[in-house]
Amino acid sequence: MTELDAHSLFGTLEVKATHGWFKEKQEKRTFIIGRSSIAGMGKYGSMWLGDNESTEYDMGLSIYQIMAH
Repeated sequence: MTELDAHSLFGTLEVKATHGWFKEKQEKRTFIIGRSSIAGMGKYGSMWLGDNESTEYDMGLSIYQIMAH
């Protein structure tokens, strides 16, 4: 396992734990956005790619960022 894999797993587990706390303790729906993720995170939260502009370059960069995570 690489550091990148562990980093993404840790971020996903944080989102999963936060989601679980709100569902079980507060009985509320969640809206959680994290910076790192692995496959399956969509069940617990969403991923934020950071600030970008509406340029062709930034659109291309966002596709790369989604594929890299």
